[in-house]
Amino acid sequence: MSNMPTNRPMFRGGLAFLSNYDPAPFWMPQFQETVLPGEHTFNVLKTINPAEQAHVLAAPTPGEAKGCGRRVTLRPDWNTGGRVLPMRVYRT
Repeated sequence: MSNMPTNRPMFRGGLAFLSNYDPAPFWMPQFQETVLPGEHTFNVLKTINPAEQAHVLAAPTPGEAKGCGRRVTLRPDWNTGGRVLPMRVYRT
């Protein structure tokens, strides 16, 4: 049996709200707006390029937002602490 991750959300049933694929909105103080869902939020915070951020936010599904996030220019501090930014997102 492989230990490779799947593309399916890990959290299901009563824990589905913990998934980045959960459709609940998130408040993004950096943009002063609510975005859907958590996967969009995580991936938009990877970059400081406004055009790339808009592209991620426009993705129609969490999976597509994840794909967009794989192609953004990483923010300069991403590997030295920038990854904590998603923790500053507040669930509405």
